[in-house]
Amino acid sequence: PMYLGPVGRSYNYWFPEGHEQRPSHVGTDGRTTPYATSWHIHLPGSVGGMKLMKNLEAEQRRLGEWVIAKTVKGLKWSSRKIEQRQAASLAARAQRSRLAAEG
Repeated sequence: PMYLGPVGRSYNYWFPEGHEQRPSHVGTDGRTTPYATSWHIHLPGSVGGMKLMKNLEAEQRRLGEWVIAKTVKGLKWSSRKIEQRQAASLAARAQRSRLAAEG
């Protein structure tokens, strides 16, 4: 099994219409409050599970929009690391822009 999740983004979901009991986190329009999301994927090795994992890992490194891991703990860790790298990159870019504007 593997887990896939977005980096730095929460998702809204919609509660089924016509359901009488609506939890407190569901609005009158049926939309949930945003929350961190992940998906469990089970693709047996006999149909390409490991190949898919390797391809997804390569795309993850290239894009940085989502993470894939073999455990939920690993998914959270990877997501935090990518968010930290992205924040550091933005801060460095902002610093270079300030220096360029001053000079």
